[in-house]
Amino acid sequence: MQCNIALIHPPHLFRPNDYPIFPPPWNLSDVGSTSFIGKYPIGPKFDIVPLGFISMKKYIENNSNFTVNIYNIAYVKTSLVQKIAQENKNLYLKDKSIINDLSDKIYYSEALEIIKTIKADTYAVDLHWLIYIQGAISILKTIKTIHPKSYTLIGGLTASYFKEEIMKLYPFIDFLIYGDASVPLLNLVKHVKSDKLFSSIPNLIYRENNSIKMSPKKSINDFKIIENDETTIYNSIALSRGCPLDCITCGESKYSISRINNYKSIRKYSIDSILEKIWSLQTKSQNSQSRPYFVLIHDPFITLGSKKWKDLLREIKSADLKIKLLIEFFVPHTKDEIINIANKIPGSTIHISPESI
Repeated sequence: MQCNIALIHPPHLFRPNDYPIFPPPWNLSDVGSTSFIGKYPIGPKFDIVPLGFISMKKYIENNSNFTVNIYNIAYVKTSLVQKIAQENKNLYLKDKSIINDLSDKIYYSEALEIIKTIKADTYAVDLHWLIYIQGAISILKTIKTIHPKSYTLIGGLTASYFKEEIMKLYPFIDFLIYGDASVPLLNLVKHVKSDKLFSSIPNLIYRENNSIKMSPKKSINDFKIIENDETTIYNSIALSRGCPLDCITCGESKYSISRINNYKSIRKYSIDSILEKIWSLQTKSQNSQSRPYFVLIHDPFITLGSKKWKDLLREIKSADLKIKLLIEFFVPHTKDEIINIANKIPGSTIHISPESI
């Protein structure tokens, strides 16, 4: 299908055979969404499309005549592994690496055929977590080979952090947008379709006459676009953009987010916005025979503050929402606070991170 922008989510490895000496450890393959054959996990993972893709698609299509399509190339690998593992359970239980080896041999050719069918002016690949940089870069190189007259674009948290290095090392990448991308991406598509002049597009690195150019840096905040959008995926609801903590190992710490995106502070969703997203998810789950689980991303006590969190619990209780929550705790909280959750939303689950500050 022809479109102006193809938003493509890559797998963490696009061509595993390119790296036969140091294969990725299995535990890294299991990070992200998990599927099972019986009680045994199968991978690889990182097959969840960024929520920002949904918001960018809606923003661009609501403010222009341009079309945006989303392609999850990572899930092609996941679904293939699931299928092979399901058909070869005994083989999987003996040696799960065999299933991955079989899927690797089939996956690349299948993904290649999908990329060939995608027709777009600009191919945009996300690079959020560092672990799937090989997949993102390899897919962009493949796209440029198959569609040499189209533009290639990369963005995301890791791409924003290593923006100069990426553009210097990979000449097949035409553009890099750092920070929030909805507004720059819409401007970019307008110029791709018209004058091919990109110097006025904020937070863009681009190529011109075999040299790398950087457009003016500007503080851009997509938060209002996303906050007012009730769209959610994978039953997950973020309480904020960015985390209030500064754990040294996290790319979304308060320091990292402010440095990369020029935010003075994290952006917290309003109670109304969170409730709208819960309502949206519950509507999608109406046919479920049991109460659906929704995941709250980020510790609500730290992110929202105790008062707002209690207000949210009270609103959920008073609205009689038939849901259960999976809640992250980054630090220990009191027994009374946990009992309050149990009273307001019975059946909920708490995840506690022992590695947090």
